[in-house]
Amino acid sequence: MKKSTIEEIKERFDIEVERFSNIETEQLPTINAKISLEIITEASKKITPYAENLLDIGCGGGIFSQILCK
Repeated sequence: MKKSTIEEIKERFDIEVERFSNIETEQLPTINAKISLEIITEASKKITPYAENLLDIGCGGGIFSQILCK
């Protein structure tokens, strides 16, 4: 198997970032994405109702953070 070059990895990553950063398509494979977002949002509001900052540690485009911070 041929090892990917840095440029190939970067190109593949950039394509995935675009896909995962699109709120309309990011969660299509996840059947319960809408429910998950609602649960996370409500739990976050109850745990820290006066939060001013949010740290999103993940491997996506930060879609959950964008929704939570609305």
